[in-house]
Amino acid sequence: MKTKLSIFLTALAGGLISTMPAEAASFGNEGIIFDENTEVTFEFLQSHGWWQGSFGVVKLNTGEETILFEEDLNIDPGSGWADDNLGTPGIAVRSTIANFFFEGGEEYSLFLRSFNPDGSLPTSYNTQYSTTALNPNWYNAGTGFGNQGDGSFEIGAGPEDYDKNNFDSSLNAQVVDGQTRVVFKQDGADSTNIFFEDNTTWGDNDFDDFVVRATSDSFAGGVLSEPKSTPEPTTIAGLGMVAGAMFLSRSRKKQN
Repeated sequence: MKTKLSIFLTALAGGLISTMPAEAASFGNEGIIFDENTEVTFEFLQSHGWWQGSFGVVKLNTGEETILFEEDLNIDPGSGWADDNLGTPGIAVRSTIANFFFEGGEEYSLFLRSFNPDGSLPTSYNTQYSTTALNPNWYNAGTGFGNQGDGSFEIGAGPEDYDKNNFDSSLNAQVVDGQTRVVFKQDGADSTNIFFEDNTTWGDNDFDDFVVRATSDSFAGGVLSEPKSTPEPTTIAGLGMVAGAMFLSRSRKKQN
C-alpha cells in the first residue's frame, strides 16, 4: 500500500510539473513579453534610405498600436546616395526619446511602417515587424541582394556602399531568414540596438533603414530571450496538496 501511494504521489507531482505553463520573458525576434510590468526607453539613432518611416509598438491581443518615433523628413537636407540617404536625430526625427510601458504577461511586437514620400513609386504603406513570425513567409522567396537560394539573405551583400549596413558594419555578411526583417544586437550592459529593414527581400537587405536603441534595467546581463517556467497559482496549490499528502504518508509511517 505504501509503495502504491508513493508511486501515485510521484506521478501526480510529475504530472503537475509537466503541465506548468511556460511564460516567456523575451525581447527579440521570438516576440516581446515580460514577466512583470516593465518600462523600456527607446532612442532614435539613425535612418537610411529614401522611404519615410514611423516606428512603434503593437499589443498583439488587441492590435493597439503606439507610435514612438516618426520621421519628420525622410532624409536630412543635402543627403543623398553618397551617404545612403541619411537621417539623423534632431533633423529627420525631431523627438528622439520615448518611453513605453509593457504590461507583464502581454505579448507585443515592434514595427516600422514606411512609405515613399515623393510619389514616384507606389505610396502604400509597407510594415515590417520585429517578431519574425508576423512577417509574411513569402519573403523567403525574395530575389534581392544577398539571396542565398534557400530563403535566407546576407546583410549588406549589394555591390554599392549604400547597399551595406552603414550604421554597424559588423552586421554585414550576417545571414538571416527572409522573414526576419529586424536584427537585435546587445549594446552595453542594459541596452540593445534594433536594426530595421524597411523593404521586403526584393530590396537591398542592408538593415540600417531605421536604427533604435532600447534600454531597460530588465536587460542587465543580456537581453531577455530565453523562456522561463513560471508555475501558476493552481499549479502551486496542486504541489502543496502533493507535499501535504507526502507529509501524511510519513506521519502514518512513524505511527506504524
